[in-house]
Amino acid sequence: MVRVAGRSTTRATLGALAALVVGVGTACGGGGGGITGLGGDHGFCTVSQRLPAAAEFVDAAAVDDPDAFDESFQMAVDDYVQTLQDLRERGPSSLRRDLDLLISAVQQYKFDDALTAAEPLRRYLADHCESPTTTTSPAP
Repeated sequence: MVRVAGRSTTRATLGALAALVVGVGTACGGGGGGITGLGGDHGFCTVSQRLPAAAEFVDAAAVDDPDAFDESFQMAVDDYVQTLQDLRERGPSSLRRDLDLLISAVQQYKFDDALTAAEPLRRYLADHCESPTTTTSPAP
């Protein structure tokens, strides 16, 4: 188990990292590269939609229980890194070095560095992944 110093800062930063990377990928109008879920992108855009799940592990953690928080935090980091590794395998070679830097920063809990390292991925998602179709129900 890993003791995490500055829990509230780390929680906010991990959540911000997930929001930065995926917020653009799911909210973008895309430049017409691969369409989410259709396989033309080798699943890259679809896999990118798993990134917010890591932040959910941390958000669900009980901050008043340090052991439970540490366990949730470690699960979040592991999940986030696994998703980034899956993206690295599916993505273009031009993103591999950037993803390696991002993975390394997250594994070392250097989230400020991770926010910077995530920028090329954010741009790629904005340019190549369409936002999913959203439907809303009329208010009762």
